[in-house]
Amino acid sequence: MRKMFGGIVIVVFSIGLIVSMALIANQRQQAQLEKESVTYANLRIAKQSSTEISDLKTPSNGLKRVGQGKKLTYVAMGDDIAAGHYTSTEKAAYPYLVAAYLQKQLDFKVTMKSVWESGATIGTSGLSNINTVVNNKPDIITIQYGNNEQTSPGSTANLYRTNLNQAIKQLQARLPKVRIILVTPWNQNSSFKKAVVSVSKLTGTKVVDISAIQTAKDTNAVKGAISWAGSVSGDWPNNAGNAKIASVIEQTVLKMYK
Repeated sequence: MRKMFGGIVIVVFSIGLIVSMALIANQRQQAQLEKESVTYANLRIAKQSSTEISDLKTPSNGLKRVGQGKKLTYVAMGDDIAAGHYTSTEKAAYPYLVAAYLQKQLDFKVTMKSVWESGATIGTSGLSNINTVVNNKPDIITIQYGNNEQTSPGSTANLYRTNLNQAIKQLQARLPKVRIILVTPWNQNSSFKKAVVSVSKLTGTKVVDISAIQTAKDTNAVKGAISWAGSVSGDWPNNAGNAKIASVIEQTVLKMYK
């Protein structure tokens, strides 16, 4: 009788133990499921928030319109290349293309002033026109000399560097907020190109290297070709060359305003 009672007690205890363990396991599983549900919900919310923030930061056209209708004056300094004397139309010259980009793509109200001259050098035309540039109160200036200097009597890369550095120092002193972009010469004499890069580092200005454009296919206006300004006397940037020069300047400007 006692053995039978003891057996019953053991069976009841075992059943109770099994039931308790099942209940504990079920509670743990439920808790885990709830935890996972909360985690998933948080991840989903985080993903949605990230997408919404990203959508707010990225305009629908994919381009940050930094101008927002503000006025901007752009002055282009240089020689025949800045004047577009080797393009089919005057408006195909890179300064006009850059101005159009600033207005149409970045939403500035642009006024462009031309300070260029056929046969100009930084010493003969650039320095003498500093007052004209300053009086226009530009926000952006592009400077591209060094082509005529390579063939002018008595001209050297060191003199070019000195004159270019002097011009920039005067502009920065009188226009402390101006953004200046230096463009390397089209005629790629390495010493003149190095002079531009050196002055850029000394003055904290941006530099655009167009050497790859000059050596690219179909970017040169061959001798004898007719441009809006007359017959071309040598290898200078044609419409395609000017478009590529404008493109690298535009990307530099965009980085300045980011």
